[in-house]
Amino acid sequence: MSVNSLDEYWVPEHVKEYLRRLGFVLPLDDMEPWIRSWDDWMGARGDFYDYRDKDGMGRVYEVHRRSIHPAMRVCKEWGSLLLNEEVKVVCEDQKTTDWIGGYFSNTGFMAQAQDTVVRAFGLGTGVWALWLDLDRKKVRIRHYDARMVIPLTWDEDGIMECAFVTRAFYRGKAVDQLQMHLKGGVSFSAELSPSSPSAPSPSESSADRSHGLVDMDNEGTYRIVTVCFDKDGNELAPMGVAAEYDTGCPFPTSISSKVAGAIGAHKEYVKKRGLDAEICKELILKVLATSPCSRAEIIAAIDHALPQDLSLKQKQEHVSYLLKSLKRSGKIALEGNTSGSVWKLIEHDIN
Repeated sequence: MSVNSLDEYWVPEHVKEYLRRLGFVLPLDDMEPWIRSWDDWMGARGDFYDYRDKDGMGRVYEVHRRSIHPAMRVCKEWGSLLLNEEVKVVCEDQKTTDWIGGYFSNTGFMAQAQDTVVRAFGLGTGVWALWLDLDRKKVRIRHYDARMVIPLTWDEDGIMECAFVTRAFYRGKAVDQLQMHLKGGVSFSAELSPSSPSAPSPSESSADRSHGLVDMDNEGTYRIVTVCFDKDGNELAPMGVAAEYDTGCPFPTSISSKVAGAIGAHKEYVKKRGLDAEICKELILKVLATSPCSRAEIIAAIDHALPQDLSLKQKQEHVSYLLKSLKRSGKIALEGNTSGSVWKLIEHDIN
């Protein structure tokens, strides 16, 4: 089976109903409309970008607002601030540090992790979760954004149990794959699911169940329970997919990206580092779209985006570099003599 993470995907209703019948209350029911709205802003979609207007004759026409995707740009900036080539994972034991570095390098973790952080800032959360390839005896880390994450058990300290829903493909057909990371519990069989006549009802006490999904009194290890569905919501049992696997790990097998905490911790870092060069270039183009400006006027206009610790001379050099880069790309030009020269925009259709 393989996961196609590039297509637009939202948790199907039959998967939600499956979890409800297991007795879980789903916060996704209340949050999904917000997540969909945030996803539209990241993708520059919705009524703000596509709408209808009338001309002077009263004729209605459709309008598409061109955009530089500002919401996505802000999220990407946070991703580059939190996870970049300067980030190192270091342990007291050097062998452990070397192993982690090799693992991240071999699996391409950092590049994907940055994308997870980007999506987390746009959609509210992102999760890294353990994934096991039992045939190849490999341990991998899967990346999920808010569209695919359903917290099952949580408190003020965080999420303790969580479900992840993705689209996978089995024998050429799309299936919905549900993976639940649960702590403790006894044997779980796909045949004894809520859709099965022999399944115990959620109202039964755990002591009366001969087969249950979770035993909250059991402080054991984490299990990964996998259930697959076809497009009609019927359960499948794909070959090579373990219905249940005990990881033997007493620690959480998934971790969420906490956006709010990250914002507070990196607020000062952003001021010192400044915004990404590409974002600064876009700001310069926006400034020049209003009127031609001197270098000093441009510096004053985008000063909030420049590194806080730079001296005036360093800011002048930095902005000069950005201006020359834009000039080489054919977007701006220098006009006038040396003392009174101004920069002007060549392409005026900036949105």
